[in-house]
Amino acid sequence: MVNTYTYKRLVGMTRSIDFAGRTSFYDYDGFGRLKDIKDDGGAVVKHFDYKYADFLYHRIFNNFYVNMPVMRSHNMIVGGTVEVYNTQIEGGQYHGNILNSADDAARAAVNGMAVNQTVTPGPATAGLTRISFSGMYMPFLPNPSLVEVDLIQDGHVVYTVELPYNNYYSNPIAEFTLHIPEGIYRVSVRPVNNLFNYNYSLFIDYRRYDLDNSSFEYFKTGDFLNFEAGKSYSISAMFNS
Repeated sequence: MVNTYTYKRLVGMTRSIDFAGRTSFYDYDGFGRLKDIKDDGGAVVKHFDYKYADFLYHRIFNNFYVNMPVMRSHNMIVGGTVEVYNTQIEGGQYHGNILNSADDAARAAVNGMAVNQTVTPGPATAGLTRISFSGMYMPFLPNPSLVEVDLIQDGHVVYTVELPYNNYYSNPIAEFTLHIPEGIYRVSVRPVNNLFNYNYSLFIDYRRYDLDNSSFEYFKTGDFLNFEAGKSYSISAMFNS
């Protein structure tokens, strides 16, 4: 009697077949944690939920803060195949004596770990969609606070990126490009720390550009957007006075 197991590199077991021929599938969330176990018909036979404590405002001692969990998504080319990986740092790994300092340290660490490999469109990107992320702000404004974008499916964050920032006169424009499987994603744009720490009145809008058709649409954080395979898009946060 033999059991067969299939694994995905840096993730975990994705399929098992027992000696009677029964197949089970294993799904993971964006943090690499087991989310669902499904039978061979796709029905969920076991579901896992995870809850984090509110690390941001948790003090071990007076003026002592620890970081919230942080994740970055990036592409790696493995055996000629383009894969999407999530690198994360769990909450409580960094500390600081002022608000946000622990989170800033965790973000700096994860950004250094999550190396995004350059992907050239071709057979390796078949079935994937290409999304470039960027932020734009008025030249007289100080650099806005960090903004992160989450792509969500089935109520779970599957990918997270940090928006590179640009002045309206930036040339070339700094972008972060990610190749991901096609599909419908809920897009959540999350200003981190205090975005409105200015003596100016800011207007912020979010745009999704279809680069193949030279068109764009406005969207709100929390909207569902469809990304088609073989197409190129960009997501941009625009900061205006």
